[in-house]
Amino acid sequence: MKFMTRSCAIFLVTALSFVVGSLDSPFASAADSAAVTIQNFAFTPNTITVPLGTTITWTNEDAASHTVTSDTGAFESGTLGKGETFQFTFHSAGTFMYHCHIHPSMMAKVVVTAKPMTSPPSGGSSSLKRFDKNNNNKLDDIEFFAAVDGWIAAQIDDLTFFKLVDLWISQGPITAASLHADFLQFDDTALALSSSETISFTVHGQGIERMRVQIFGLNGKIIFDESGAGSELKWNETTFNGTLVANGVYLYRIRVEGDAGQGVEIAVQKIIILR
Repeated sequence: MKFMTRSCAIFLVTALSFVVGSLDSPFASAADSAAVTIQNFAFTPNTITVPLGTTITWTNEDAASHTVTSDTGAFESGTLGKGETFQFTFHSAGTFMYHCHIHPSMMAKVVVTAKPMTSPPSGGSSSLKRFDKNNNNKLDDIEFFAAVDGWIAAQIDDLTFFKLVDLWISQGPITAASLHADFLQFDDTALALSSSETISFTVHGQGIERMRVQIFGLNGKIIFDESGAGSELKWNETTFNGTLVANGVYLYRIRVEGDAGQGVEIAVQKIIILR
């Protein structure tokens, strides 16, 4: 009888998930679209910040034609006449600079964050322990269904709820569970000249255990590839054989990883070397 109860509840949770958000990701965003207006020879808003997976629609309200052109070639609208639109979905986190190819002074940017729409509460297993009302170190049916009600009412975030689903199905001990094992949040990247001819790449976020930096020439050839623990790596502006790179434009790509091996790859960006 208990198995039947769980089966029915699993079906209920699945059905509710299609209403509240896709099960493809426990952090499916309710705000998965955004808009930018092209008017008076400007992109409005000039800077827009959206979560991963968002589709942005640009609409040209000017009588003049414009384009939405990525600085790095990530997207290109072609010529947009008055009233025409262009859409692009962002599947990589990072900062995307773009401009109008016809009017190069028109510049703007999109900041794509890898944050979940809800943040996990602090405290690890102790945050899950609060759902164990009878202190038997497992999630009973009545406790689980109370959590379902809290999730529907948006009182419990997605990360916590899906951890509770796992605990309820497995009937494993609550004190052995953790909210943070699978949590990885990337906010942004900072570049700084830490010393002469040494560039420091620093990533900001939560749950970041390791990072990897790759640097390419414009011909696509990789000239630097290094991984390390922590949230900072340095490049001394040399190639694999120790040769100092020439002045010019290069591309870099960063990947961050959490303690469970989960990773976020940040969109390719440009870096200019001038000495």
